[in-house]
Amino acid sequence: MGTKPNLTDAGGAPVCSEGAALYAAGRDRALPVGFILWILALDVLGMGLAMPVLPTLIAEFATVPAQRVSLVLGAAIASYSATQFLFAPMLGALSDRYGRRVVLLVALAGMAASNWMVALAGGLVSLLIGRALGGASAANIATVMAYIADVSDGERRTHLYGSVGSVIAVGLVVGPVAGGWLASINPHLPFIVAGALAALNLLYGWFYLPESLRQENRRPFEWRRANPIGSLYALFRNGSMRPYLLAAICTWFAYGVFQSCFVLANQVRYGWNVVDASWALAALALGMALSQRYLVRRLTAHFSNRWIISIGYGCCSVAYLCYFAASSPWLTCAGIAAQALGLVAEPAMRSELSRCATERHHGELQGGLTSMLSLVGAIAPLLGSYALTVAGGGTGDPATVGWPFVIGVAMYALAIGSLWHTND
Repeated sequence: MGTKPNLTDAGGAPVCSEGAALYAAGRDRALPVGFILWILALDVLGMGLAMPVLPTLIAEFATVPAQRVSLVLGAAIASYSATQFLFAPMLGALSDRYGRRVVLLVALAGMAASNWMVALAGGLVSLLIGRALGGASAANIATVMAYIADVSDGERRTHLYGSVGSVIAVGLVVGPVAGGWLASINPHLPFIVAGALAALNLLYGWFYLPESLRQENRRPFEWRRANPIGSLYALFRNGSMRPYLLAAICTWFAYGVFQSCFVLANQVRYGWNVVDASWALAALALGMALSQRYLVRRLTAHFSNRWIISIGYGCCSVAYLCYFAASSPWLTCAGIAAQALGLVAEPAMRSELSRCATERHHGELQGGLTSMLSLVGAIAPLLGSYALTVAGGGTGDPATVGWPFVIGVAMYALAIGSLWHTND
């Protein structure tokens, strides 16, 4: 077995490998970026395995009536997002103090444990605890984004955030398809595999991930910035950032409705099983990967970030209208295509927000942003699940299950209005 790399020299620069030393000298930043994208890909692949399987796993428990599965699914999604809300600013602040590497590795260990806990869950309580631990661990997305911000600036940062989106999409393409196939063998198997992938992530990062934050750019850990309320206050105190934050809240609310309603609504409409839902989610992720891989760079050459975000949000509005009105799988597929195109907005949004923060504050920014979106992600699925139940998700009425997606259309309209309600 190898030994743990020596991460820093006396000046705090990473020296764990030749590639990391080159990075520290500023001559080659591609290698650590490749490491972080690979780690993110494995992490998201593990999450993608679980996405289409949770409704089936919840339905296994005898204590859950069929008409309440959508509400329990909303609770499972909300528990994940709630702990992400609580822990994201803490992980961001800790990464500003101790570096990105150690925070990422601890979070990966938690992700492995949470997936195995869900796999072995014997009831709703243990399943929800496992999901809550997974949310706390998934707060490492703030540290991943801070790592990217450490090694980039300007237009390159937008391109790298586009690469992050593409990597996430690739993981979400492979994950749901593999999850559906594994669930056809045993509904618990996807979570076992997801835990193993997170453990592989941990092993890979332990030996090959260099530190990105130099000692001179680190800052003291402060509880007032590491708690969710303090991090949200720090975010909204920045006036130039505020319109983008409000837009992000609206769009994440729409996505929370999508998370809790898409699979179950299509089960009611078309009789889709877990494999069908997996392929639909994979198609969305593949479209996202293609749009962020090939469109982001071209759009940034001709449009400002605000215009790119607005175009993306317009496409997503069309997608949610398709989901609302869908009377056949073809209209649902049209919505998937429109939503995939619309997700070009995400890297532009991340880039615009990071532009407002100094290098010493990237961890705090990304932690606060992840916390804010996680809070929305804890509320929106509950509302979406309740709306789906009221609209016919519990009684199986195909004519009415699309109504919750109207919430998403309204949220995207508000987001576009927020973007342009500024004189910047």
